[in-house]
Amino acid sequence: WVHFNSGATRVVSINANGNNLGSTAVAVYPFTGSVRYQNYQYYLNRNIVIRPTSQPATDVTVRFYFSDAEAKSLLAATGCGVCSKPKDPYELGVTKFSGLAAQENGTLADNAGGVHSFILPANTEIIPYDNGYYAEFAVNSFSEFWLNNGGPDGTHSLPVNLLTFEAVKQTKKVLLQWTTDNELNADKYIVERSADGVTYASIGNVPAYNNGNKNSYNLTDNQPLSGLNFYRLKMTDKDGSFRNSPVRRINFDNAGDDFTIYPNPVKGDKIYISSTGNLSSAMLFDASGRLVKLFTLRGRSNMLDVGGIANGTYQLKVFTENTTHTEKIIIQ
Repeated sequence: WVHFNSGATRVVSINANGNNLGSTAVAVYPFTGSVRYQNYQYYLNRNIVIRPTSQPATDVTVRFYFSDAEAKSLLAATGCGVCSKPKDPYELGVTKFSGLAAQENGTLADNAGGVHSFILPANTEIIPYDNGYYAEFAVNSFSEFWLNNGGPDGTHSLPVNLLTFEAVKQTKKVLLQWTTDNELNADKYIVERSADGVTYASIGNVPAYNNGNKNSYNLTDNQPLSGLNFYRLKMTDKDGSFRNSPVRRINFDNAGDDFTIYPNPVKGDKIYISSTGNLSSAMLFDASGRLVKLFTLRGRSNMLDVGGIANGTYQLKVFTENTTHTEKIIIQ
């Protein structure tokens, strides 16, 4: 076991089980306010983020430490009459979020466009330790972790998963399409548009099915702006909380497909690409013009894994069925 402390307090332990993780950073985010809730469930006033240099090839065991005071606050939480909470700490499971490094920051509000999963209480061992407990569980990748009990049926992660969000340029209109999973407390999806990517206004909303299943939605903007149009979803829950999706861009001054590539500079090991046309491939070239990596793409939204590629300036050439786009990428 390798142990990580914050001051004199142990916060995380990792058993790599033979995997070479390289240098590993751990961040802990205690929360001192009232116990928060999302998706009809309260969650513990603490979460952690683990970032290794290399992701494991097989399961790694994690211990997530929390205090007795945090556990007691969770058990006594009030304010949401329909929200679930554990009867004791031994009913806790783990919500795991994997997204951009900037999103793994101690808040659920910006966790859109990534993937949430839930490690069931049956697969999470809660052990008394010092003046509290630790939750022990196995994972094969690292990201942001939260402790919750899985909602009324004990199987759900905290927020709704936004699986895809696409903007499709059509003749004098834009079709917005999105798919979701894990809807448990969802109320509606507000489609917002901006001319500058800063100030947004609603152009319509769609009620959520809120059935816990994978769902598909769409809304058409029949009067897009001339020139640039920026679109995002405001995903609103019944408890009043909301999160914004990644932004999609349409340019009516451009006859070809439009592209959104982020983050740039790249500070983690992922690059996200969205396009108004179907993506087919991408090529990453270094400063000398040498091909570093070829990616096969599909659909309008893709994630590129650039883990292990040296820091520096690159050219990313992206292909759709109709258009070729080249953009300078900085990997830090």
